[in-house]
Amino acid sequence: MLAVISDLHFQHTSHDALRFVVDGEVHELEVRRNVTPEAFQRFFAQIHDLVEHRRSREVELVFAGDIFEIHRTPLWFFDESGARPSDLGTGEDRDGNSLRDAVHRILDHVVRDNAGCWPAIERFVTRGEYEFQGLPSKLPDGVKIRARFMPGNHDRLVNAWPSTRARVRQLLAVEAPDGDTGAPFPHVLDYPRGVDGAGYGVRIRHGHEYDAWNFPVAVADGKALGVAPEIYLRPCLGDYLTCDVATRMATCFRARYARALREDGPRGQALRWLFIALTEFDDVRPFSLLLTYMAREFGQSDQETFEALRPIIRDAIDAAEQHPFVVSEAKRLNVSSLKRLVAGWALKSVPFEVLRTLMGLSGTASQLTLDSEVPPAEMAKFEPVLADGSVETVIAGHTHLPDQVPLPGDKPAVEREEGRFFLDSGTWRTTIRKGAGGCFGRVRAFTMVFAYDAAERGVAMGAPGSMEGRRFETWTGHLASGTLGPTVMVLGKVAEPRQWLTLKSLEAVKVDPDWGGAELLVHVGVDMEERTLQRDGVKPGNVIDLSGNPPVPLYPELDGELWLHGEEVDHLTPNDPLPWALRPLARGDGGRFREGPGEVRVSDASVELVLRYEVKGEG
Repeated sequence: MLAVISDLHFQHTSHDALRFVVDGEVHELEVRRNVTPEAFQRFFAQIHDLVEHRRSREVELVFAGDIFEIHRTPLWFFDESGARPSDLGTGEDRDGNSLRDAVHRILDHVVRDNAGCWPAIERFVTRGEYEFQGLPSKLPDGVKIRARFMPGNHDRLVNAWPSTRARVRQLLAVEAPDGDTGAPFPHVLDYPRGVDGAGYGVRIRHGHEYDAWNFPVAVADGKALGVAPEIYLRPCLGDYLTCDVATRMATCFRARYARALREDGPRGQALRWLFIALTEFDDVRPFSLLLTYMAREFGQSDQETFEALRPIIRDAIDAAEQHPFVVSEAKRLNVSSLKRLVAGWALKSVPFEVLRTLMGLSGTASQLTLDSEVPPAEMAKFEPVLADGSVETVIAGHTHLPDQVPLPGDKPAVEREEGRFFLDSGTWRTTIRKGAGGCFGRVRAFTMVFAYDAAERGVAMGAPGSMEGRRFETWTGHLASGTLGPTVMVLGKVAEPRQWLTLKSLEAVKVDPDWGGAELLVHVGVDMEERTLQRDGVKPGNVIDLSGNPPVPLYPELDGELWLHGEEVDHLTPNDPLPWALRPLARGDGGRFREGPGEVRVSDASVELVLRYEVKGEG
């Protein structure tokens, strides 16, 4: 039996949680979006039922890509190495390779945030054991289980180095070929049917090969299907959009509105829910409705909230326009304007009422479409193994939308009783779907595909009351999200601070030197405490003494996020936003902040600033 699941997107989510104070008590807002261990136990119980019914002697458990969410985490913006998923070249497998080190850090957090899942997977794969509805169970003796993994576009980088491949094999209990734990993972798994009819007749991919935005070479007419393995390690435009547009926007929003997000009252609450909506971008399906979902979250008539989003979108647009990778990818994909990639130039400055019509916020205009223009099955029909008859079923995920689509064939009707099919393995993630009256709701998906070999089909045919020996079946369930989704918890009273952050200096390594220097308006703070710094006549190389500012109190019960943002003031044209930063302060035992000096460096094409500070305790 083949049991195929995909798009679990195990994610680092703890840094998406936000703590704030109401009436002296600490509240935490978070979105619980990860797959739970209970989902795996339910899945294992279903496998058990099918094994007994089909008298299976083997189970091939296939994790078909996007199992790990590497791109969708603010950790990319927490250090100053500048490493990104869109970097060209992956480098050596050694400490000091910034891209490789970033992927390992992200895996560390993913493992911690999903700690209950790994032991459950390991027990089932290695011993056939699981626990469902509180009762321990085990597959029948003699059933062999083997786990397989292939990377998708969101976990492409775990296949880049032997050290990351070894970690994935350990987490998912995947066998190492010839004992080599660092061996590369495959991008396609074939289980052909032999001339005697034995075998599965199945090909499995992740499916990003069918999607021009998420694959680095031409997709049309199946051109991506036969590329060399090293092509899969190249970045694509989707990598940039996920990390440096969507994740960047959420992180920038959190930095720019750090103090306001932690305010009590209606404004703080509205901004917090808008922030959560920004972190959920990849759960909206179809993706083309993302703008509609955002509009619903901040309210179509709430101009103030929309204006809060405008500088965040501008930041993403400006970064994309300056990025050489985006320029080259836009040319390759024949995108007429870079600004279209991040929702359009109009979002920078056009008045809100005009934008409402342009972007369809009123529900009357067309939506910006970022979904794949060609359905996956239209690409799957080009799979060469379909032509030679060794494969009748192509299984892939990637879209998060489970589907079963007949594929064309050249056999006479009398010989094609069962036909050829493309099966989309869907996702286990929460999906946010549009409903009646323009509302949105969360449901928890639970999708899987099973395929059977000739022996398993024969057993089914001979079973009492059996009418058919099906070669595959797909199961898709949707559950109410329950506790999965935005949740606010009260954690307890906030204590008086016993540590403080002292501002030392702000160095202008690079600023606009014209007209006697730049006028900088900089906001710096930790969590809900802010210090505003304004200086004019700032020239490259100037070091501004900040020691006269009151120290910033540090509350260990809060997030401990140091943030910086600001503007270069221009009295003739709109102010230019300065580069921003968001950095969680390091902690030691007991949650106490590590004391000593530190610095934050921010830069873009025209500005580079270095903020220096020191964390001190009482006395």
